Amino acid sequence: CGVFLGRLPAPTEAELAAGLATEKGIRTQVPRPQFPHGDYVSMVEALAQHVGVTPSKTLAAREDPDNTESELGKLLYEGPLLPFHFRLEGFKANPEVARAAILECTSKYPVG
Repeated sequence: CGVFLGRLPAPTEAELAAGLATEKGIRTQVPRPQFPHGDYVSMVEALAQHVGVTPSKTLAAREDPDNTESELGKLLYEGPLLPFHFRLEGFKANPEVARAAILECTSKYPVG
């Protein structure tokens, strides 16, 4: 974890308290919701941004037809959320392997 490695700052007391209060509120709901966090894609994107692995350059490339990454950027934006997206840029990035895995998934499960 980035916090234990010293790469990311630890959450503040206020952040911890707010997060715990939210989760305790969910646990006490009756009936308990099946999907308590609703928008999991936004949750994953927020976490990725926090730890510095958002594929922002690749996503931005989808707007530029002259950019060689534009097709991959379109796949990230329009296709399914895959763990490989978060290995394109940032900490522990491995763009070649991530790109190959994304293209392999897309070949098996076409977008659109």
